[in-house]
Amino acid sequence: MKFLKKHTKCVAPYRSAYVDIKGDLRPHTRCYDIVLGNIKEDNFLKIWNGKKYREFRAKIRKRAFPGCARCCGVMFSNV
Repeated sequence: MKFLKKHTKCVAPYRSAYVDIKGDLRPHTRCYDIVLGNIKEDNFLKIWNGKKYREFRAKIRKRAFPGCARCCGVMFSNV
């Protein structure tokens, strides 16, 4: 899996989140099909800083997922 030219890291899980109609909190609307918590059960900051989110971010730092190559959350290496 390669990033677009000059793209080296994904910052979407650090800068954005999506809450669906059921209250499920997801790291980004189109890149990841994963639920990391529910705001009807826990508050946003508890989920955002919680174990599941931290583990997900650690996985993103280690390797890119297929959606990462075209994601608007990927940053340029020289930024």
